[in-house]
Amino acid sequence: MKQIQTTIYDFLEGGNPSFSLVQSLKEELTKTENKISPSFVESVVAISTIKYHHLTPTMRACTITLPTGHEVVGIAQVLDAKNDNEDIGNAVALTRAKNELWPLLGSIAKVLI
Repeated sequence: MKQIQTTIYDFLEGGNPSFSLVQSLKEELTKTENKISPSFVESVVAISTIKYHHLTPTMRACTITLPTGHEVVGIAQVLDAKNDNEDIGNAVALTRAKNELWPLLGSIAKVLI
């Protein structure tokens, strides 16, 4: 079986669905003096795939899949299944998944600066 290795530099060459995300990140870093703004994180979420999962009677999860294929997960949990509320649980899980985007985008950005 042939093994394929991909690096961040492959995304910079274009022709890859991830190119626009990496290009946008480069522009963000230039515009903000090497910082990532909350509005940029929200723009990444807007072009990503979001899925919600009801893992157990007391636990919900949210996965965000970026165009690069990277995935982050946020978890929400209640003590008692009687207190589970789908809307609140999904909102908490989404917020926690968004928080996981910061280190991921930071690691991609580190290669770009």
